[in-house]
Amino acid sequence: MYAFAALLQDRSIKFLSSTVGRDRINRFIQYYARYLVWQLQRDGDKDLAGRLAKLQAAVGQARKLMRAGRQVEFYRNAVKAAGMKDVIVKSTTVAKNAFMSLWLALDTLQWIHGVGFRKFETIKEITDWANRFWLAALVASLLGDVYKLRQNLARARSEKARLRSAGEKADPSAVKALRSDRQKLLIATAQDGLDMLLPASGLGLVEVESGIVGLVGAVTSVMGGSAAAAAVARHASVSARSLATAATAAATASKEASLLTQIESKRAEAMLGGGLKRIETQHSKGKLTARERIDLLLDAGSFREYDAFVEHSCSDFGMENQKITGDGVVTGYGTINGRLVYVFSQDFTAFGGSLSKTHAQKIVKIMDQAMLVGAPVIGLNDSGGARIQEGVDSLGGYADIFLKNTLASGVIPQISLIMGPCAGGAVYSPAVTDFTFMVRDSSYLFVTGPEVVKAVTNEEVTQEELGGAKPHTTKSGVAHLAFENDIEALAQLRDFVDFLPLSNKAKVPVRPTADPGDRIDPVLNTIVPADSTKAYDIKDVITRVVDDGHFYEIMPDFAKNMVIGFARMDGQTVSIIANQPLVSSGVLDINASVKAARWVRFCDAFDIPLITFVDVPGFLPGTAQEHGGIIRNGAKLLYAFAEATAPKITVITRKAYGGAYDVMSSKHLRGDMNYSWPTGEIAVMGAKGAVEIIFRHSADRAQAEADYVHKFANPLPAAQRGFLDDVIVPSETRKIIINDLKMLKTKERKNPAKKHGNIPL
Repeated sequence: MYAFAALLQDRSIKFLSSTVGRDRINRFIQYYARYLVWQLQRDGDKDLAGRLAKLQAAVGQARKLMRAGRQVEFYRNAVKAAGMKDVIVKSTTVAKNAFMSLWLALDTLQWIHGVGFRKFETIKEITDWANRFWLAALVASLLGDVYKLRQNLARARSEKARLRSAGEKADPSAVKALRSDRQKLLIATAQDGLDMLLPASGLGLVEVESGIVGLVGAVTSVMGGSAAAAAVARHASVSARSLATAATAAATASKEASLLTQIESKRAEAMLGGGLKRIETQHSKGKLTARERIDLLLDAGSFREYDAFVEHSCSDFGMENQKITGDGVVTGYGTINGRLVYVFSQDFTAFGGSLSKTHAQKIVKIMDQAMLVGAPVIGLNDSGGARIQEGVDSLGGYADIFLKNTLASGVIPQISLIMGPCAGGAVYSPAVTDFTFMVRDSSYLFVTGPEVVKAVTNEEVTQEELGGAKPHTTKSGVAHLAFENDIEALAQLRDFVDFLPLSNKAKVPVRPTADPGDRIDPVLNTIVPADSTKAYDIKDVITRVVDDGHFYEIMPDFAKNMVIGFARMDGQTVSIIANQPLVSSGVLDINASVKAARWVRFCDAFDIPLITFVDVPGFLPGTAQEHGGIIRNGAKLLYAFAEATAPKITVITRKAYGGAYDVMSSKHLRGDMNYSWPTGEIAVMGAKGAVEIIFRHSADRAQAEADYVHKFANPLPAAQRGFLDDVIVPSETRKIIINDLKMLKTKERKNPAKKHGNIPL
């Protein structure tokens, strides 16, 4: 349910109370149930009864509180039942919209198949329950709307009673409209349920009819009114029979109708991918299908699919008899929070998601379209690699994708979310894209698998150790972020995309904020310790300066001495680059330099302002760094800042020593606005080191050190030479940066004309 928390944290009350917001929440409930069951399967029967009993007790307590009218406590207990923290619930309104559906979904399970919250005897029972939970989610969604209408009815009755007590008469037309709305809602509920049950359940019409009648019965029991229940049940029955009649008539219809039926049949095949059995296998691993992932990622109803009927053309090794409509990848476009994106989602249920010539053509097609209109491309990777039966055609397909990745680089944002295996040549497309995210315990990235490694090096290693999320987010730096499961990954990806411009021609997105632009924070005046040898957390500085204290950190577990990520200032997306004094004093080493350099180049490509906080003692010395190429890799960061033409604002919070001072977006590298706090120390090196060289023969080292500190280890010498624009009061940092961003909106700077530079790769 942590993904549920992520969905709520940065969503406004207005969004959560909207139709789109409620739909997102209900869909997350549905898929979370599947993930919960997978966790129970993974952990075994040992703690199963305890988990379910705990959930039952929490929900039971919540019901008692609800009946007693203690609504605030009810919502908080609902939060606890979902395994989340109270602090997330900032508003009773938000809690009500989010958790009413969850509570009703759990309650409705008792009606659906009599499971309730009793102890399950076998894992199969849990699996069966999970496979049917989508129906509970449907009921939750419908009951959520019913609950809202019920509130309106209650208010209307209250108003009617008030008028009666005042001796006035209620408007007959209003009363009639109220009854009509109630009846329409119940009829629509029945029809919606029928429309969903038929294609999704695989049940017969008789079963569907009885299911709809039961569904409507549950709805009407919430609202009350046996007459309404009977009317809707009759409507459901008639609808089911009319569908049966239509199916019979279609068999004898015209040629055009027959063709339409054939097309719809083929489309239905495409929807199933590799078939129900493989879909069940995918779910048993705690993974969503390709279409489920798209459904969660994009706004409801916004996905427009391309090439759903495509099939491969390979005729070798019996492949002409093995064709799956769609050929293992779902492609198209949709919106995320109303903004256009293109997406492809590889389907592991179809040929293991392996890449064929036509599979690659589908991906290339949407990449071309995305560059044409200027919109990000998101790849949901879950593939076994090249389709061996197609030989060089498959390899050519990979090369076509690599080329498009390269041409699109810096033109549109490209994001790869690894949600399964990604091996061999398949790894290079994510490597070329701007961001690579992974899912823990289910996604893997490696050029050669464990078997090949053992054969060549005699080294035994597991898939997780070789190419799992942990090694790639902590050691190699290949992946930028890792998430617990598919649901959390997709929820976080939606939030991440909100920070990005749609293309290099689009403006940086702006989101309204209630955080004042001229806010003063006195805590910043004392956040840097007086003793320059003591560490502090630069993230405390960042969160106090940016909007609403929200900082979306990228690569938090790799090169921790460098902090990068997105934030907003006065609603506008900005890029944060900062040395971290808590880790190795914020020193620049190989990994930190490479991490920051690539980040700066991405943000500059899309003209995202660069906000740099500097507290750096220099470059890390030692043979490991020198032999590893600190000179070449450190130069990457220098090159990135020097060539950047996006707005650049730099704040020195404490140390800025040696060549690292130059590299960290100094005025000498065309910094637009460069500031220092009074605690800033700008010098060739620290006082002790300098004294050891300059005054090595001096008898009074302490006095010599004090003289050096007075003369160089402060911001005034740099300010007197114009290398700093001002020495500012830390508490005013936010206000000053926001004013500068407004001033720099019209900045225009171009580099000399050239084919491209030669960055020291």
